[in-house]
Amino acid sequence: MTAAISRKRERWPIWLPLAFCIATIAGCAGPAAEVIVQRPPNFPQAAQLRKIAVLDFGGSAGNQASERLEAELSSATTGGQPYFTMVSGRGRLPAAIAEGVGIGELQRLGRQLGVDAVYTGTANFSVQHQGYSESRSQCVAGDGSKKLVQRCTAMANYSVACQRTIAAVTVTPRAVSVNNAAIIYNKSVSKTQTDASCSDEGPPSPDGALLGGALQAALTEIREDVTPHEQTVRIPLMTEPDGLAGDAATRFSGAIAFAKVRNYERACGLWKSFPDAQADNLAVQYDLSICDEVLDGDVPGALSRLRRTEDRLTAPNRMVTERINYLSGLVVQARTMRQLKTNVARSAPAR
Repeated sequence: MTAAISRKRERWPIWLPLAFCIATIAGCAGPAAEVIVQRPPNFPQAAQLRKIAVLDFGGSAGNQASERLEAELSSATTGGQPYFTMVSGRGRLPAAIAEGVGIGELQRLGRQLGVDAVYTGTANFSVQHQGYSESRSQCVAGDGSKKLVQRCTAMANYSVACQRTIAAVTVTPRAVSVNNAAIIYNKSVSKTQTDASCSDEGPPSPDGALLGGALQAALTEIREDVTPHEQTVRIPLMTEPDGLAGDAATRFSGAIAFAKVRNYERACGLWKSFPDAQADNLAVQYDLSICDEVLDGDVPGALSRLRRTEDRLTAPNRMVTERINYLSGLVVQARTMRQLKTNVARSAPAR
């Protein structure tokens, strides 16, 4: 990202430029900027307690869930540093009683471990195999010619046996504050993975692989609940500059062309070069708002630009409305992140 903006304006570190999405890439409807957004945790209270231990989980998947949740939370980072300070706690709580263990016992174990919070809960697997059939067709008679490839003159249908496998996992974590015995996180997370295979195809995916994938999806959601996390977001560019003609239209098209080859610095430079008489064009202002975010990290500036642009419109514009709503959400999320940092600093023990 570029250097901090003047006037000591607060840096918004939630946008990291990746690239402009090219129209030929699968999933892209047109030129777009792709950025990594740092999202606040969905449960900020849990995220404030950063010295933690994962205890044993109950249930048919308890051992796997507790081991992999410990690894998942250990992998969480912020600013290149581990988000949590992890203390080994597995093996201290028999899995057979993990589901029904009381708050007081969890608080006692947490104090023994010297942590701020302990995580436990339950995890269960299930696998369903469903048989079904699919229809196939094959050539059963040719035209009798001596050609290497004969023309088919008769087809026959037949059925093949198939199997659909549905692997499901439900993880119900519970996090308890050691200081006041409050439950700071409690949620049931269910995920499934499905595979289908027929007898004339390759072997089906092993049950273990499907269950492992479903468990990983559940643990990823849990990590995002209790830590700040990154998400890739696609921001479509406005490519139709109504009202521009001649050199201005050519310049705008050039900016879009630079965007398509991921040279967004040149694209933004062209959009910024429009004289005042043309700079109020809707497409120019909309695309400049993306430059505000991606190049300058200035989310409030992008939002102000779009609101001024919307004030000049005589009818709603869907793209502008969606961007304003999205940027407003980013402002709220940034406020949540700042509050989280303040609360973490306040709760940190004095050195």
